[in-house]
Amino acid sequence: MNLSFNNFLNTYLKIFYSSFPIKKIHYTSHTKTWLTQGIKISCINKRKFFLIFRNNNNHEIKNHYKKYCIVLADVIKLAKNSTITIY
Repeated sequence: MNLSFNNFLNTYLKIFYSSFPIKKIHYTSHTKTWLTQGIKISCINKRKFFLIFRNNNNHEIKNHYKKYCIVLADVIKLAKNSTITIY
């Protein structure tokens, strides 16, 4: 009984490992040094404004959201351009 189970298990494992080989995954960390705490908070606020903007027909709210997006995009561009990448 034990011998037949071992034969079955060996055959099964050979087929399994040939069908699903083990692959190594290399993870490289891309740190975003330009991403400050202020930018993170602004992105969270932008999301809150978007949820209000999406469910509202008020033109003042829509204009405020669009201006906020433009200002935040400019701040992010400046932050990305001001960081020095060293390789």
